Amino acid sequence: LFFSKSSKWLWGLVILLPAAVYTMAQSSLYFVFCLTFMNYILLPLVLWVRWRRRGKEYNELESVLIPVFLFALVLQYMSGFTYSGIIFSYSGAGVVFPIFYVLFRKLSPNPNRALIIAGLSILILISASFYKHNHIYRDAPRKELTAKFTSGKLRGIKTTPRNKAQINAMIDTVEEKTGRDDYILAYPDFPVLYYLTDRKNPTPIDWYYRREVVPEMLIEAGRGIIKNRPKLIFIMKYAEADFNRVGAIYRYDAGIVYTPMYQFISEGYRYAGLVGDVMVYLPK
Repeated sequence: LFFSKSSKWLWGLVILLPAAVYTMAQSSLYFVFCLTFMNYILLPLVLWVRWRRRGKEYNELESVLIPVFLFALVLQYMSGFTYSGIIFSYSGAGVVFPIFYVLFRKLSPNPNRALIIAGLSILILISASFYKHNHIYRDAPRKELTAKFTSGKLRGIKTTPRNKAQINAMIDTVEEKTGRDDYILAYPDFPVLYYLTDRKNPTPIDWYYRREVVPEMLIEAGRGIIKNRPKLIFIMKYAEADFNRVGAIYRYDAGIVYTPMYQFISEGYRYAGLVGDVMVYLPK
């Protein structure tokens, strides 16, 4: 595709485009993160080899490095069309396609490079439009958002029927069990509940993201709970981002990162049932 001066490059598209589609559909975040950092490592090597051989024909190393690097850039960019696209944007996915475009136009000896770049651009624009229309960040596809909130701060926002029922039930529970000046706790996530109910968080932490939880954070949260004793605590059984509830349930008794805080809460609070699939705890 990159070096061929004949129409044989078309066969390259037959192989590469299905691979691109597969990459867009894959669910492993780590694959794309590895791809991202591989690109950052590979780019200086590609540029250094080309600088050392400026004015000369492409050698065997360049014949391998440059196409792999450019195709990896396209795959990294396409991964941004999925639910986690915003995550990949943090690591530079948004700028890789312009880099690919410039390098391809400047370095490729293929006489059809303008046609190739136009074809890839059209493919990416069409794919992006489809994915961005149908995929909502951290929520179900647009076609599954068949319920709409009709009151409160979420009025007019669409969601899934399950999510609407659970959020409304959580808000109703807060209104029933607490007063406007009381503290509540949502653990380990779902901090929007404080905003929706105008209740206060007893701790300085809104979201206990599993990769950022450290002992100092839990100690500070415990101090906040002791000082500003919440009248109601919600403990999630699933990650809130798992809108289809197909992932693993939080096993608080299995020594996970959330276990110490759960044990601390259990010492001073009693289990009072479920709201949807969220556990409710009240003071003993």
